[in-house]
Amino acid sequence: MKTLWIAGAVSVLSFASVPLHAKSVCDIHHLGYTKAQCDQCSNMRWSVTRVTPKGECVATTPPQPITIGGANKGTLPPAPVPAKTVCDIHHLGYTKAQCDQCSNMRWSVSTVFPKGECVSTTPPQPITIGGTHGMPPPPPAGSSCTLTNWGGATIPLKSPNFSGTGVPVSVCAKGYDLAKSQFQCSTGVPARAFNYPNTNVTCNKTTAVGGNPQVTINGRPCCIN
Repeated sequence: MKTLWIAGAVSVLSFASVPLHAKSVCDIHHLGYTKAQCDQCSNMRWSVTRVTPKGECVATTPPQPITIGGANKGTLPPAPVPAKTVCDIHHLGYTKAQCDQCSNMRWSVSTVFPKGECVSTTPPQPITIGGTHGMPPPPPAGSSCTLTNWGGATIPLKSPNFSGTGVPVSVCAKGYDLAKSQFQCSTGVPARAFNYPNTNVTCNKTTAVGGNPQVTINGRPCCIN
């Protein structure tokens, strides 16, 4: 009897010394694990629900996003942002939606234009007219000019490209010296029209008054001799 008892004790000890199989990390994206296989996964468990009454192997933690080609799998790619284009800053009548697509213009609301207008974000570039740059060259240093009577002119502020076109000073065939002239604007400051030769004058920093504002330019230009 003692011999049998010792053998039994040895058998129990030998069974207790059998190591348990360590669970392994399984692929949570794999479908079709059996319950026996699922029980060996450290990151998965067997789940029985109304949707899957026979049971299925599910992850115990939320799946990590898988990066494919720089984007997370399962997520929608961001909507492409439409590229903005360079618009004609001299064009009038852009809507706000059109203005928002211009890389060189912005929508501006002011007391003069309470409904808003599309304005340039950078100073206008000179336009080539007839093979020569529209930006008139400054008068030569030391050039002489003569103050001349001029009848003046009136132009609507809302006329196309008001500041670029201005009005011609017809009495100055060779242009005028702005610094020595005695121009006056009904609103704003006298300036050279940047898209036309030295013979055109305009007004900067103008303000609109009424529904169809007009600007009058008069005075005595100093015509280049």
